[in-house]
Amino acid sequence: MPAPHAKSREAQRIAKLLARAGVASRREIERMIADRRIAIDGAVVETPATLVESLHGVTVDEKPVRPPAPARLFRYHKPAGLLTTERDPKGRPTIYDRLPKDLPRLMPVGRLDLNTEGLLLLTTDGELKRSLELPSTGVPRTYRARAYGNVTQAQLEDLIDGIEIDGIRYGSIDANLERRTGANVWIELTLAEGKNREVRRVLEHLGLRVSRLIRTAYGPFALGDLPAGAVDEVRQHDLVVFRNTLKSAPPRNGGGGPRREAAWWRGRSASNFFGPTTARQRRAVPLPVPGRSEEEMRIIAGRWRGRTLAAPPGAGTRPTADRTREALFSMLTSRLGSFDDLRVADIFAGTGALGLEALSRGARSCTFVERDREAVTVLKANIAKLGAEGADVRAQAAEGFAGGPFDVVFLDPPYGSSLGQKILPRLTLEPGAWASIETAFNEDVDVPGFEADAVRTHGKAKLTLLRKL
Repeated sequence: MPAPHAKSREAQRIAKLLARAGVASRREIERMIADRRIAIDGAVVETPATLVESLHGVTVDEKPVRPPAPARLFRYHKPAGLLTTERDPKGRPTIYDRLPKDLPRLMPVGRLDLNTEGLLLLTTDGELKRSLELPSTGVPRTYRARAYGNVTQAQLEDLIDGIEIDGIRYGSIDANLERRTGANVWIELTLAEGKNREVRRVLEHLGLRVSRLIRTAYGPFALGDLPAGAVDEVRQHDLVVFRNTLKSAPPRNGGGGPRREAAWWRGRSASNFFGPTTARQRRAVPLPVPGRSEEEMRIIAGRWRGRTLAAPPGAGTRPTADRTREALFSMLTSRLGSFDDLRVADIFAGTGALGLEALSRGARSCTFVERDREAVTVLKANIAKLGAEGADVRAQAAEGFAGGPFDVVFLDPPYGSSLGQKILPRLTLEPGAWASIETAFNEDVDVPGFEADAVRTHGKAKLTLLRKL
């Protein structure tokens, strides 16, 4: 016999309570009610609007409904070629054909079409599913698309205000051109709604033909290095924190336009995520703190997430903006999988925000190079405040530094100086190592022995991600 159902504080719609109990989604429950499969104390429920204080006495197909268990959420790396449905009349393979048989009954959060791959969230809780899917909650979905054709960054940036195609209005899309590979382009897109085939239709409208589409993140939950076909469970603590975040999210279109809505969620996307409890675990970024300035320097993710960083007074240094830093670590994480045990260098370190972010995410060591005395003092204070082990501060001009070997190098020289391109070749990096150079948006970066893998523009800043040949 199931345990007695505790009464809710007030009566709620039966469809809502059944969805929360994981019986099915609200839409499926409405169909069950229409089919007269749900009853209360033997009396058939006629409408999904029926109000109940608990599920005591409620049956589905004459079987008692068990009390709702805590919601569970899983990440699944959906391969291309599978349908996001329980069964297909045409007999095509579905995700349920491939999922492990020992999992609980799971409902997909949204859908990925047949040829789209990547992160698919699965949950036992209908209410959680609904909250994640509703456009009103503004939970962002991030995709990487490979497409044939030509497009400019300016065209992609126009999508931030939304676009109408064949009478259908698509909301704000934050799109960035990552790189060009021959006749193809790689584009990263973040959107807060899930209309059918939205990404493909928008890119086709721009004259592109999508050949591969990968969802890399849904809110703070990222695909990371989860292998294709693999599934893992999000920790209960992280799920509770996320649900509390949903409750505090500002309503969409509540003022400030799409850019403001995207800014609230920006810290909770792509490289900043909850994940499995493993050594290569992804960690959550700090939840928004009421009243805190968005310009305040902070660690984005990892063991020190949310910790603030001091900055030297005056304009002697130019710290990398939070949004630019988030974009940089998003790009690196999608390529590295993890910062665990990496050797890092932060050249023109300033406050040390880039190197400390890497250490927070698991890097083994970081060499900070900075000659400004005030900046060095603040940098050392930030290191001491965090108790950062593996930090080595070199109080010297970057032009005279030639160290290594390094796995990742950050260079943030004065804009217009071209110092990043001059210094990088002198450092020791093994083939396959990564370097990023921040410049003004109108500067080009070309370093012998390195291949430009991605270029992203953020306001007045440009990030160039390079890989050692």
